[in-house]
Formats: sequence, structure tokens, C-alpha cells
Amino acid sequence: MNYTDKFHFPQWDETDPILRKDFNGAMDSAETGLVRAEDSFFRMAYNRFHYMRSLEAAPRQIGYFWQSFKQNGGSSTSGLTQMDGRLWMGNGAGDLNLDQFRSTITTDGAMSIANYRITFSFAPNQCGWVTGFRLSGSFQVGAQSATRQQGSVTVYNQTAGRWEWTGYGTLVLPEVGITYGPISVTGFRVPLTGGHRYTITFQILEGKGTPALTLDPQSDCLILESAHMTSAWAEAQIQGEEESQGGLLLLRTHLWGEGAKLTLRWDGESLTPNVVRQVRENGQNYDEVEFRRRSRVPAKSRLRLDIACNPGGAVELFEWGTMMI
Repeated sequence: MNYTDKFHFPQWDETDPILRKDFNGAMDSAETGLVRAEDSFFRMAYNRFHYMRSLEAAPRQIGYFWQSFKQNGGSSTSGLTQMDGRLWMGNGAGDLNLDQFRSTITTDGAMSIANYRITFSFAPNQCGWVTGFRLSGSFQVGAQSATRQQGSVTVYNQTAGRWEWTGYGTLVLPEVGITYGPISVTGFRVPLTGGHRYTITFQILEGKGTPALTLDPQSDCLILESAHMTSAWAEAQIQGEEESQGGLLLLRTHLWGEGAKLTLRWDGESLTPNVVRQVRENGQNYDEVEFRRRSRVPAKSRLRLDIACNPGGAVELFEWGTMMI
């Protein structure tokens, strides 16, 4: 029996018997080589994708697609909450109950005429939303125009190390004169991930009147909503120019707590994650989920990501993209 020079595949002569060991060995060698070649193609696609993504003005490229999950990013979604630069969903293992995390609340001073600002922190044990808070003490105003005091609201996620939300809230007083607490600040709705620690700061923009307010952790100080978001999806259409032999999809996400099951349906073909990497960029940590499609991809292709959020889990979606092979 003869063998090929480079890969040592068996070459049978007309008179050679075909032996099982030789045949199976040749097929195993071919399988191993094809797997290595496939991995090399996907590795090149991975590196090419990140190179293209790093460019401010990417050159013309067949087979490259990238999309952000920020507002108006181009994806169709359902069951997800839009936040600044990302989408969020959470599925609390139970209801968000203030009594279960009251001991985590801390405050930083009081609101007074010398400082029209109040800051406090807390760590919810379940997913949900904070839609306002109630202050204790008193607030005296002398004009009807001062009974609605608008202020800036910032929410910082200490666990994730980022600003979660920046916007406005309104402190409403029922009448002119002295109002005694509880006095509510409402007008915002910010998602909370269970187990994370948050800091909220409220700053009245044009201080009118005399406040003497604090946030009392023993009172009904937070206005909360529970989150039981069990399933969601995101879709996108790829408008390519040529069909491809396969493709790589990378999803940048955060899976918090008990996480979620992610299933990619690429033109109806169901794919599960090939690998999940932890990556860091611009001071932020992400989960990078890789999907591999090994079948032919048409020029015009459709992506659908199905998310089944586990009880006690939360998911954030930041961006996704593909590089065809």
C-alpha cells in the first residue's frame, strides 16, 4: 500500500485489500484536518470582524454587518426595555419588596436651603424598576409657582461601574406654605438588576423655598415595581450582496444573576452559543457570545435572537454583528 506524501492518506493499488484500520484512520485524519481548517476560517472571521468594528470609517466589505442596540439602532425588539445604549430585561425570582432590602439603604446628608440636593444608595434583591422616592421632613414655599420643583435625577450603578440613567424628576408640594412629609419625587422609571448597588442623586434646579428633607430608610421611601420578564426577542435583516458558505455572529451582552438561555435563529436555523468570552473595552466588562453557522447563507439574511430569562436573572444587549465566510 502506498500513501500520499503530505498527509499520509492511504493509496490502494488494484491488488491491495481495503483494511478497516487503514480506511478509518484516513477518515479520522480527514475529519481532524477539516475541523482545524473550519476553526481557522472562523478565527479569521472573528479577527476580521473586530478589525472592521474598530475603524471609524470602514471600507467596503462584503459579508460584514454590525448593529447597536441603542435607541433607533435598527433592530426590531419585543419584551425588552430601552436604556441608554442598550436593551434590558429582568425576571425577579420574587416581587421587589422594600422590606427585603431596607437594611441596604444609606443616605448622604439632607436637603436644606444651603444644599438643594439629596443622595442615597440601596441594593435591591430582585429585578424591577424604581419610579420615585419619598422624603421625610418639611418644605416651606411662599408662592404657587414653587409647588412643583423640577430637578435632575442621576442613577449610578456601583456594581456595573456606570451611569444607569440621567434625566429629570419633579418634587410636588400640595399647596403654598409648609408641607410635611412624605413628599414624593417622581417622573422617572429606571430598571434595577437584583443584587446590584445603586446611588440616586436628586438636585433641584432652581431652589425656591426652605427644605428640611431626608430619606428615612425605615419609611416607605422607595416607589418600586416588580419585573417578571420571562421572554423577549430581537430581529435584524442583513442586506448582503453575495451568498456565503457560512457565518460568524458575535453578540455583546451582560448575563447577570441566574442569566438566560440565548437561541439564535438565523434564517430559521437554530443555533446555540459556540463559546462565551469575557471581554473588557473602554473600562466596561461584557459577555461576548459567539454563534457559528456552518450552512450556506443567502445574500439577504434574517437574524432573530430569542431570550428566555431565568428566574433571578437579568440580560442586557449592547450590540451584535456578523462576518461571513
